[in-house]
Order: sequence, then structure tokens, then C-alpha cells
Amino acid sequence: MLVLRTFVLATVVLFSATGCERAPVVPAKPLPPVTAGPVKPPAMEQSPEGSPATDSDFLQGHEDLDATVWMRTSAEYRILAVDTYQRALAAVKEGMADPKWSALPAQSDQLQAQTDSGETLEPAVILDVDETVLDNSQYQVECISGEPFQFSGEQWTAWCLRSDAVPVPGVVDFIQGCRDRGVAIRYVTNRDSEVRAATLENLRKFGLVPDADSAGQELLCKKDRPEWGSDKTTRREFVASQFRVLALVGDDLNDFIFTGDKATPDERTAAAMAYHANWGTRWFLLPNANYGGWEKSVQQYRFPAERKDFLKLKLESLKTTSPNDPSTFP
Repeated sequence: MLVLRTFVLATVVLFSATGCERAPVVPAKPLPPVTAGPVKPPAMEQSPEGSPATDSDFLQGHEDLDATVWMRTSAEYRILAVDTYQRALAAVKEGMADPKWSALPAQSDQLQAQTDSGETLEPAVILDVDETVLDNSQYQVECISGEPFQFSGEQWTAWCLRSDAVPVPGVVDFIQGCRDRGVAIRYVTNRDSEVRAATLENLRKFGLVPDADSAGQELLCKKDRPEWGSDKTTRREFVASQFRVLALVGDDLNDFIFTGDKATPDERTAAAMAYHANWGTRWFLLPNANYGGWEKSVQQYRFPAERKDFLKLKLESLKTTSPNDPSTFP
């Protein structure tokens, strides 16, 4: 039983769910309808050997369970999210007082090189959407309460079209604090253009996009323009052409830098540490143990059809990687 529990906990923390840019996998069954009351496991089925499935069999099928429970119930998650946004707002205040301050390295270099005040750009902040501004954990819950979790683009699109996500703790106060100071908001998301209207509706529910922005210019979706792909660099550059960017807020490295195609975990860490001075000062990272670039990296950008093969890839990563080495820290 101890071995099984250790196996379950390891797999729960490592497997993924939804996200900004999801791993392509085989189609999953439709989402079950939302129901009030506690989540119930599906009816027991026969195991491959013909014996009744056990609770352990059921839990092993939900690799995202611990991450979702932690996000939805823990005080620690709320504290981290609120603290991140409080520090981000403090950085915005500091950046407004320094005309050469920018969260974008290229723009910062340009401002530092200016010998005079130069052209003055209005200030702005850039935020990711999913698990940065909008909390999609209800989508995870519905998957876990129905079939053993397996992401599909079809299900994710259906969820986005419902506009049912709620704000991440701390974000409403952060956005209002920015607006009160005349700081523009730009959301750079890898949600597709087809869910743009529904995403705007979801954001407007909580005052995160003003009604006056009828065209939704604050929201920059993937493929809104042909050159806007999964790499968010071109959209950050587009914002920088109009604004002085005071802060970046996200939950994945792609929200801050492009780490290259198929970067290994070590390469991603090295890329992040190259900008160590920006973390917590101009770049603000929210916790996301559900999914992200880290997941694709540990499974070596392979997307097998069988879920058990996903599990094998992730368990193998535990054998080939080391715990965080202090020597790699700045």
C-alpha cells in the first residue's frame, strides 16, 4: 500500500491538464455536466483482469488530482497568488517613477542608451490569461469527476466558450491598481482566436476588461494576426511598440522568454536564470503545477497515444534529473 501511495503521489504531481498551450493527445470523451454538490467518482468498472476496480485504480487514473486540490483548497496557493500580485503592483509604482524602467530587456536597453528623455511611451503591463488571470480549476474538477483525465482540444474549447472561469486571487486588485494609476493592461494569451469573444466575456464578468473596450484591444490571442504564434515574443514586441512595459505576469516561462524549440529541463532552467535579476522585480511568476512548458519538456516533447506511455515518460524523468542544485542558482 505504501509503494502504491508513493506511486500515485508522484504521478499526480507530474501529470498535466489544461493550459495555455496544451499537449496534443488522443480525443477524450465529452465533459460531464456540471452538478452541484461533492465530486463523485465514476461507477466501478471491471479491471483488465476482470476483477472489480478499486479506489486505488480510480485515483491512479487522475494524475492531476493533487495539483487541482492544492490550487482550489490550500491557503498556500492563495497566499502565493496574492503575494505575487502585491509585489507586482509595488514594481509598477516603482517603474512609473523611473522613465528608463522596462520589463522587456530589449526595450530596457534602448531606454538606458538614450541620452535624453526621448519619446515618452505610456506605461502598460502584460499578463498571461490562463492560471495567471483566470482560474480554470473547475474544468479540471469536471474532468476528474467524469473520466480519468485526458486533455483534448475539443473539450478545452468547449470550456472556454462557457466563460465560467473565475479570477486568480489578487488579480482583480492588481488590475484596478494599475488602472487607477493610468497603466494600460494587455493580456497575451495562447487561447485561439475562436474563443476570443468568450474570453472577453469571461474577463468582463469580473471587471478585468472594461465595457468601454468593445473591440477587445486589451486581449491579444494566438493567431489574431498570422505572425502571432505560440511563441509570445512577437506580441510582446507589438505591445512594446506602443507602451513602456513595466511588468510581466505569467505562470510559464513562455510568458516571459522564448526558450527555443524542445528545450530540456536543464536548458529551460539555464534560460530562466540568465534573467535572474528580473524575477520578482519586473517579472512575476504564479504557481502552476497542473501543466505548462515544464511538462512537455520532461516528456521530451513526445505525445504517445496511450496514457500509460505518458506516465512512463514522466516517471523516467525522475531517474534522469537531479533535485535543484544550489550551484545553479545565481
